[in-house]
Amino acid sequence: MDIIKQREYPLALDVLQAMSLRLLASDRRQTAFAEEKGIVQAGFTGEQAIDYYLNFISNKSYRIFHGLRIPWKNDLYFQMDTLIITPYFIPILEVKNLSGKLYFNQLAQQLIRTKNDVEEGFPYPMTQVNRQAQQLEMYLKQSGFPPHTNHPPLVIISRPSTIISTDQPNAAFHDKVMHAENFPERLHRLEKQYPRACLTQKHLDTLSSLLLQAHEPLIPNYRKKLMVEEHELLPGVLCQQCKQLSMVRDFGWWKCIKCQQKKQRCTYPGIDGLLLINQTYYQQSAVSQFHKTAICHCSFPAVNKA
Repeated sequence: MDIIKQREYPLALDVLQAMSLRLLASDRRQTAFAEEKGIVQAGFTGEQAIDYYLNFISNKSYRIFHGLRIPWKNDLYFQMDTLIITPYFIPILEVKNLSGKLYFNQLAQQLIRTKNDVEEGFPYPMTQVNRQAQQLEMYLKQSGFPPHTNHPPLVIISRPSTIISTDQPNAAFHDKVMHAENFPERLHRLEKQYPRACLTQKHLDTLSSLLLQAHEPLIPNYRKKLMVEEHELLPGVLCQQCKQLSMVRDFGWWKCIKCQQKKQRCTYPGIDGLLLINQTYYQQSAVSQFHKTAICHCSFPAVNKA
């Protein structure tokens, strides 16, 4: 087993943190930012939960990719939590970090969670992962890979305490929806189900390179989603110690006028607000104005728009 693409800390959390720091603490949208951060963090934590069970994979030819986002068609993308490439089949894992009681209504194609006596509806995970399997099959076909590659879609529930039920309980359902701890056994049964190889070692090498090159990380446009205008973002250089926008130049040093922290160099954390929040290209003058100070003679590259 070889992890080709590691699981990465979500850029969305960096964007949300940057925007939250650059809005007034009293801003009514701070609650929305906190809720968004909670959702993204929960998803990331759930995806991490499957990592332990992936260590049980003993076949050295298996290749694992976390968080792939691949261009599809008409400027659309499809994203997979975890993809496992094997010579025999290519399972897609959709990981859900949901607590409480989960009811999979197969007839209505809806997921209903009950928690603290409150019911809440969610998009149907099997619909999501089936769509990803179809998109992956089309992508492989367009890329010249052999047809009839098996793409078993799997929904992984990361919390062992979560209760899973359905309106049509049968073996087929539980072959597709399972707790994370049951995944290694399901993988073992898939190996027996698909014993014939349909991808050669050369195919695996080519496909691994192709997927890595095609991957485009998503930088969500929370400015648009939460309706934040650029003039509402507070300017200044962020102090990493007290998290205030209060760093100034002081005789060749960077000094925080709030906590008195001094540094010889200031990293401009991600040019935090400017690039992540606005997702565009800025010349030195714009960066300087935003950070209320002069900086070195350089410009900054563009980042992909959401």
